[in-house]
Amino acid sequence: MPLPRNVTVPTALITGAAGIAVGALVTAPVVYVATRDDAPQDAAPRPVATVTAAHTVTVSPAPSPAPQPSAGEGADGDGGPQDDSDGPSAARPGSEPMTGWESVEGRDRMWGNASVDGSRRNGALIHDHYCDDDRSTEFTIGRDWKTWTGTVGIDDDAEDADGSITFEVVGDGERLAQQTVGLGEAADLEADVEGVLRLELVSTSHECIKGGAVWAAPVLH
Repeated sequence: MPLPRNVTVPTALITGAAGIAVGALVTAPVVYVATRDDAPQDAAPRPVATVTAAHTVTVSPAPSPAPQPSAGEGADGDGGPQDDSDGPSAARPGSEPMTGWESVEGRDRMWGNASVDGSRRNGALIHDHYCDDDRSTEFTIGRDWKTWTGTVGIDDDAEDADGSITFEVVGDGERLAQQTVGLGEAADLEADVEGVLRLELVSTSHECIKGGAVWAAPVLH
């Protein structure tokens, strides 16, 4: 609305208004600049490194199976079964007690029980002696064995045992082992019987022995 002509505006009022206007014009840029300066600066985007890892896997081919012997071919490749000459034949066990075996003469009452050096010997071969004489028992072992083992001695219950007895292992007529013992003694015997067909156990008394010559635990290996 236009002022009346006769209205007088004080100079101080005009000067104050002008000062306010000028101040506003000057202040606005400063506030703007301050606001811009105080604002956090946007961080420049950092480059992102992309790493691609390459892993090489080497697959080895599976080993070929060992060739197996074909039917009828032995492990030694000679076309026949493998021969293990060091072991017992498949037809027999690794060892066999002779207790109860029938002799060549067909006597089956020679096996019995006795005591030697205070130890009970069951299933032993017993030769009955009467003073100075020899006794023997022969078996067919068929060339299937390598070793004979046993324990020998005089029966503790012998009626008279002032002398001694010699025990001999004979194979096909050849002496393979021997041992002489007296009453109260026991001795281990071992004989190589490889290739032997007939095995003979011989006991010979010296001076007067009235009792049993005992072959305990006879075993073929």
